Amino acid sequence: MHDDPFSLSQYLQRTLIDGHKRPVIISVIGSGGKTSVIERIALLGKRCHLRVLVTTTTHMALPSDHQYPFGVYRADDIENLPLDDEHVMLVGNWSEKRVKPLTTGQFESLRGHFDMILIEADGARGMELKYHRESEPVIRADTDILIKVLGLNALGKKSAQTIHNCFLWRGCEDKIVDEHIVHALAFDPRGLNATSDAPVQMMLYNQSDTLDKSRLGTLIESGLQYFRESRDSIVIGSVKQDAIEYIYRARG
Repeated sequence: MHDDPFSLSQYLQRTLIDGHKRPVIISVIGSGGKTSVIERIALLGKRCHLRVLVTTTTHMALPSDHQYPFGVYRADDIENLPLDDEHVMLVGNWSEKRVKPLTTGQFESLRGHFDMILIEADGARGMELKYHRESEPVIRADTDILIKVLGLNALGKKSAQTIHNCFLWRGCEDKIVDEHIVHALAFDPRGLNATSDAPVQMMLYNQSDTLDKSRLGTLIESGLQYFRESRDSIVIGSVKQDAIEYIYRARG
């Protein structure tokens, strides 16, 4: 356990950017702030003078539905991408409703132009928590770093209203989400404990700004039994506030 007095941005830079090979491939799964996490990391990369590609293995919102802090480009015009002008760009294949994944050929043609590749590898329909179907999440085998995100704003809400695919998970629709449900879902193989060979894995309990000190303390104490058995680094914090409340280091 550590109480390091620095921001979430500083922690992410030390963990994800400093000293890593190029390009580093970072996949983000879960719910409760995935896109916000990706945007923050992308802008950190830009600040560190890295060239950053943002893409997806599932889908992302069109720029008409979400205001990204960087350019969004169609992969079908890949030969005309402003690779020499933009430090951060989101590239995908567009449907009428979503930005969809790159083809294998498109991904390989872009890989060498970037220092960091950020991949949104999951979807949760805007809910704070997620239970995965058997075909989810869609994590590339060459992922170097896997970030698992969940939203603490789920606490106190009905499970059916805040857990995507709740009906698949232990018949939990009528339960109120408490700390034990959050931790159990975080470390369930069909929750955030998805199978991946990524060498570095981090779990981010996001939206700590929605908790008072008492509930934050209860969350940490109830989570210790899970944290001690985990190979992930555990971070409790807030992307919105750029703050860290708690860190538990991965073993080894």
